[in-house]
Amino acid sequence: MKRKKPDATARLSDSQQRMKPRFVPPKEFSIKTSLAEIALVMPRSRFSGPEVLTGVWLKAGVSEEDVVEYSDNRTFQASVYFSARREAERILRHLDIPRQSRIRVVKKFLKSADWLAAWKKNIKPFRLTKTFDVVPAWTVPARKKRKNSSGTSRGRRKILLDTTMAFGTGLHETTRFMAVLIESRAGGFKTFLDVGTGSGLLSIVASYGGAKQVDAIDIDQHCLTVAKQNLARNGFAFRRCYKGDFLTHSARRQYDFVAANLFTRDLLAMRDQLFRRVKPGKFLAVSGIALENLSALKKSFGSLPLRCRRVERGKKWAAVLYQRKE
Repeated sequence: MKRKKPDATARLSDSQQRMKPRFVPPKEFSIKTSLAEIALVMPRSRFSGPEVLTGVWLKAGVSEEDVVEYSDNRTFQASVYFSARREAERILRHLDIPRQSRIRVVKKFLKSADWLAAWKKNIKPFRLTKTFDVVPAWTVPARKKRKNSSGTSRGRRKILLDTTMAFGTGLHETTRFMAVLIESRAGGFKTFLDVGTGSGLLSIVASYGGAKQVDAIDIDQHCLTVAKQNLARNGFAFRRCYKGDFLTHSARRQYDFVAANLFTRDLLAMRDQLFRRVKPGKFLAVSGIALENLSALKKSFGSLPLRCRRVERGKKWAAVLYQRKE
């Protein structure tokens, strides 16, 4: 269910500048795939930013959701990853680098294991919400994991997360918005459905928020495997996991809280199915909404017996919390 999540297309918030965004793989990517990385790199300047590099990719026919932006003290970088070398070479031929732009092209060919090692090296613990911190599981010694799977620090809870290639690290604002919305209703739900679970992060937040029965659905079996491991790592478990497309999923069970962090087009296509899975008086949270699509989504969902309880807006994305009318 977790279609390519655009976790890396938005600029990182000030609190996340030291962290790289998660990898956005091509559609045909698998955990065993060799990757071709093409990076556009330019020196940092107060007169330009990563949007210049992203613009070059867009002119070459690359979708913005496939561009991963990085920055450090010296450079900006915008990378695109390909599992087919021929496709990478085709895109290279269409790159139009502006003259005197000081943009250089860097090509790399990586095994997925190489990418994972480099990616994990750059991810540090970070603040997810006012209550939760996400701690990469590989940064915690095994003896501490056994002693205390999640724990607290000065009133904050630590969520141990190992994402490998699954989606939903919490770095992107769409995932953080969802965590905030779930957290805002803590204690108000006992059953939870995670549509497109990815890493299982939102299910962990929901479990801490009082959910006793947590179900998940995703089109990617690898995501479900990772999500199960992450819940177990934090002392929780799914009641049921479904592999498949939510649009064709036949179950009719209703929940106190349904969460769907997808693309706007998918949310609109699934609108009626999502609504039917929410118990009267209970909650539906949707995210992955580009700001330019927010009005259209609210108009569509507004035609259903739903009350808009809260809207989270960021620089490029939004999330909405609804309550189904009794």
